[in-house]
Amino acid sequence: MKLFTLAIPLSLVFIGCVAPQAVFVVQRDVPENPSFVVIPANYYLSQVAFANKIVSYLIQCRVKVIEPPTLKEVQATKELGQIEGAPSQATGAQLAVTETYAAYDSTVADYIVWTDVDYNQIKILRKTTKEILAVFQPKEGVRNVSKHEVTTELDFIRTTLDSLGIKTR
Repeated sequence: MKLFTLAIPLSLVFIGCVAPQAVFVVQRDVPENPSFVVIPANYYLSQVAFANKIVSYLIQCRVKVIEPPTLKEVQATKELGQIEGAPSQATGAQLAVTETYAAYDSTVADYIVWTDVDYNQIKILRKTTKEILAVFQPKEGVRNVSKHEVTTELDFIRTTLDSLGIKTR
């Protein structure tokens, strides 16, 4: 009995001397009222429709969504040099090349959301740092995503935004 009464206080002393385990949590600076812009992988009808669906989910989450940057077309004309073995009249021919791009850096949004319907994929990145914060496939019927039950794609997106520290309603 003496040994038992002595063992309990000694075990408490040893348990109290164990060094606490370090836990590291990365805190991201989230703007007070963050804004989002949704950019489709390309401008085919199916890609734009998927991007529009994600825009509607973000609006339902009550986050600020702004219009994407407009597409810009640049046309460059280059003179073709003579191709080896080709007749001499090929010299002086010109080729017109049109390049279309969106100026994503011109957007004022805090976050850029890239969507791709072919892979059912969404990528969220912070515009200022170009840091990719999340890449996921919104799914219905998934259980226990970040310890929440997810029943719809909207729930999936809301849970993802919440885990990034972005306030949704």
